[in-house]
Amino acid sequence: MKHIFKYLIKTIILIVVVFNYSQSYCESGRLAEQADDGSYGNYTFESPRPLVTYSEKNKTIANVWGADMILSNNGFGMGVFYQHIISGDLYFFSSLYMSGARNTDEYEMWDQASNSYVVPGKVNRIFMFPLTVGIQQYIFTEELSESMRPFINLGIGPTFIVAAPYPGYEFFESFGEAVTYTRPSAFVGAGVNVYVVDDKFLSINMRYYYTPFGDTGLESVTGSPIKDFGGLFLSISMGAKY
Repeated sequence: MKHIFKYLIKTIILIVVVFNYSQSYCESGRLAEQADDGSYGNYTFESPRPLVTYSEKNKTIANVWGADMILSNNGFGMGVFYQHIISGDLYFFSSLYMSGARNTDEYEMWDQASNSYVVPGKVNRIFMFPLTVGIQQYIFTEELSESMRPFINLGIGPTFIVAAPYPGYEFFESFGEAVTYTRPSAFVGAGVNVYVVDDKFLSINMRYYYTPFGDTGLESVTGSPIKDFGGLFLSISMGAKY
């Protein structure tokens, strides 16, 4: 899993570099076309104030929605999110993630008795659905360009945990006997938005969740109960503004 995190971080860095380079290249090409056109002559005109201020642009970005691709110690997952502007650089948001849950490596092995692949000692198929609401604050907006907007966020909400029995049940069949738990959850996070075009963007986010299960925990594998369903979640989000 450590290697996966390293590859993801390298991929994130590469994406940021590529998008910034492509944006700079397009901007330089547009300026070159203006110069070749000759319509500007040898003069450079500068406005005494920005034609569109940051706050004015923000007024047109009232809502944002999109989808997430998630990586954590539990493996891969997915999610959706929604944002609504409160004022200036402060946004309200809501998000729902879906991911498997485990705290040990689980490998399938061939079982002669059942004539199939099984995970030794596995008790439950566990899935978690953190539903959170919170606030997101964009920072350094005056120093950085619109194409690179870092932010910090925090949120709270319930996490729904579904435990479906594993031994003797097929995947879909097991959900008929599943038990659902609801636990409180909270997180703090940070990330950056990389804008691709005016109304669509790529977001890279890191969150640390705290989701205690309580009691003796919940077993995915015998003898290794999960007592905290939180941890570090990395996500790459694609969104659209409207």
